[in-house]
Amino acid sequence: MVNNRENNPNAALLITALRSLGYNNISAINDIIDNAVDAHATNIHLDISLDDPTNDLIRITDNGDGMDEHTLDQALRLGSNTNHDISSDLGKFGMGLSTASISIAKRLVVLTKTQESDTVLAATQDIDAITTTNAFVKTQGAADLEQQAVFHKLLPKGHGTIIFLNKCDRITNRKSLANKLAKEISRVFREHLNSSISIYVNKEQLVPTDIFFQHEGGTIYSDETYPVTVTKNGKAYTDTIRVRLGILPDYGQKGNQDRGINATNQGFYVIRNNREIQKGATLGLFTRHPSFNRFRAEIYFSAELDEALGVNFQKNGVNLTQAVFDKLHQNIEPQLRTIRKRCAKSVTQASTVDTHKESTRQITKKSALLDTPAPNGLPRYSSSLSPNQPPVEFGTYNGGKGDDIYEAEMQGKTVHVNWNRSHPFYEQIVQASQENKDVAIGLDLLVYSMAIAELKLSNPETLDLIAEFKTQFSFSLNTLLR
Repeated sequence: MVNNRENNPNAALLITALRSLGYNNISAINDIIDNAVDAHATNIHLDISLDDPTNDLIRITDNGDGMDEHTLDQALRLGSNTNHDISSDLGKFGMGLSTASISIAKRLVVLTKTQESDTVLAATQDIDAITTTNAFVKTQGAADLEQQAVFHKLLPKGHGTIIFLNKCDRITNRKSLANKLAKEISRVFREHLNSSISIYVNKEQLVPTDIFFQHEGGTIYSDETYPVTVTKNGKAYTDTIRVRLGILPDYGQKGNQDRGINATNQGFYVIRNNREIQKGATLGLFTRHPSFNRFRAEIYFSAELDEALGVNFQKNGVNLTQAVFDKLHQNIEPQLRTIRKRCAKSVTQASTVDTHKESTRQITKKSALLDTPAPNGLPRYSSSLSPNQPPVEFGTYNGGKGDDIYEAEMQGKTVHVNWNRSHPFYEQIVQASQENKDVAIGLDLLVYSMAIAELKLSNPETLDLIAEFKTQFSFSLNTLLR
């Protein structure tokens, strides 16, 4: 007869192994901040004193909901069992406080109180005690008088949580940790800092980072949402992924260097429940290249899509499933080609010309009948356009007499057709036809049809062929019109 038996882990060996689970100092503290955000804190203070290794301290104080006895008991367990709102909470795997703290310090002390309670609770977890007893032990109960005094001094309104990390034996760089934390938190929690949460590091209030440098001329190239269907509990579930693509200004060699505009920081910044979990990633959607140094993007999604995006309990990145990758690649890749061109050279932004309005109206009217760009079998872009979003926008750019007659770009879900106003064809034919409405519209329809054919066929195998065709086509017209 087979009987079930307890199979408890060797606590001393396991706790030592868990200390090397892969957290770095900053990601561990960010996980503790997650708990404060989930507890509806509006003020979070980090106080870091690491000058004396024998008396070091990292303290995180928040004015959130605080914890009752059960929640506190679970918070200091590996694999805690507490309720989470998956659509908004930053933690959900039950590994945050305990695992994050032991990756930095041997001793964790928690003081907490809810608004409804009259009692300040205290709990302590000490790795030395766990290894000595070879058991996952902790202390928990009402705070003593000294602890109560500390709590009420730091949280005079009477509710919230204070985390003390002592015996910080795994700090990688004591002198620079506070500065690095301030920089990272300003970026990682930028959406929360832009709303109703204030975070301080050593009493200095943090300002949210704008990765696109919009205050210095950076631009959002496109901002779109894409539906993603996944299977959860045997049922199909549809959610959306928001993608913002941006182009940073060129500040020159030194200016770019000072601002961290380089190969390391180019790419996608992944934001889960409004909290960044990965920065400067390619996600397999592009290959790092100097031409992409001024390219940055944000991908927003709800924790409902954790499985489809391959989020692990450390929340330190994503591993896209094939279906999600295909959806993003099909929509984003055509735009990345244009962004690379724009980053590689100075491009004059296209300006809308009034004479193109009738052309746009006609194309919009018939867009549902057109085989518009849909790389790799996506549904037509026009079918998912918002009511105020035209399927095409016409403009001009100054590309030089020897450049192509036009450039075709996919920006979000809109095809941008930009005439090269320096080419003889534009100067002698397009501009000269503006008074003849039928001819002007006909030329727009012609170049738009060429543009959507180009974008539809622009896969890696045909890019060189299409580019060569356009070059030869433009060269021949240039020669004939001179």
